Formats: sequence, C-alpha cells, structure tokens
Amino acid sequence: MDRAWRYLSEHKDQYRLGKITKPRETHLAYSLYFKEPGGNYWEIECYLPQAFTLASVYAPHWKNPWPENRFADKGYVPQGLTHGTLECNDKAVTELFLRHVLGLQIVPGKRPVIYFKHPATPWYVVVVPVKNRRYLNSNSRFTLELGSPDAVDKAHRNFAKAGKEIGVTELGELKRAGANVSFFLSDPDRNWWEITAKASRDAH
Repeated sequence: MDRAWRYLSEHKDQYRLGKITKPRETHLAYSLYFKEPGGNYWEIECYLPQAFTLASVYAPHWKNPWPENRFADKGYVPQGLTHGTLECNDKAVTELFLRHVLGLQIVPGKRPVIYFKHPATPWYVVVVPVKNRRYLNSNSRFTLELGSPDAVDKAHRNFAKAGKEIGVTELGELKRAGANVSFFLSDPDRNWWEITAKASRDAH
C-alpha cells in the first residue's frame, strides 16, 4: 500500500490524477483513495489480518496471488477487483429493495453501511447512507443478467404494473438489440440498474 501511494504520487502529473490520499486504516482495511482523469474515484486497499475472521466480504477475492511481473515496475500488484460503492438515502428501504425486488444477498451484520452481492459471486457492492447525495445517471449502473429474454420480458411487465409500489422511481423501455434484451430502472435511491439477458446459442 505504501509503495502504491508513492507510485501514484510520483506519477500524478503523468496520469493526470486528482487528489491522492495517504494510506490509513479504515473499516478493517489499510487504504488510499484517488481521483482519475474521468472524474471517478478509486480505492486501493489491503485488509487487516483481524478482518478475515469477521465477515466474508473481507476474504481474498483471488485464488492465487499475481506475481510481480504481471504488473511490473509499479512496486505494487493489484490482486483483485473487490467492490464498487453506491450512496443511498434510507438504509432500511434500500436493503428491502435489494433483497426482495432485485434478489440480491445482504451480507449480515450490524454496520452503518450495506454490503450486498449476488449469492453465486464473491464480488460485492457497498452502499453508504449519506445526507448530501450525488445522484448518478443511467451511464453509471450495475447490470443484472437473467436466465432468458423471456424472463426479462416478464420482469419488465411486472415492474410496469407494480414498480411504484415496490420502489421503482423510473422504468425504461424494453429494448432489443440482436439477441440481447434489456431495460433500465431507477431504484428508491435513484441509482440505476440494467436488467438484461442473451438468447441461448441454440435458439432459433
């Protein structure tokens, strides 16, 4: 982590980076944040040893560490992409929507933020309740893939009927592009999701 901070700081002008924070211990991790030229923020972190015994979200997201030559001359090696981050208005409302509407898994435990993921994958998203929201548009979205185009059709019909009652703030049109079927929706926090599926290869 310290070598990562030194490398980013030394090459800040070359990569046109914004603010780079010094590494510090936060929420069971040692991490830094930096702003890339596109305006997005990234976190580089390593988990502290005591974190591994507390929750599955802190487990390593790789099976075998990458060797130094996979990311040569940087002084540090990114071992995995672990998570993304969203903001929300009401933690309880957000948890209900994620679990009961989108079918995602809420990582159990009492904490000020929400950790959620798909049950079949190790990657997760952190949702942080904040008062002064930075609302995103549909270009910044997470994508859920369903089992078939028919499932996407059915989901879109259901959201069209009961969307407002279950917390959908905006529902996009159903779109078809070749074998792909998809639509966008905005959740109670006005964060965006894409629901999509591809036709099976043997479909006619």
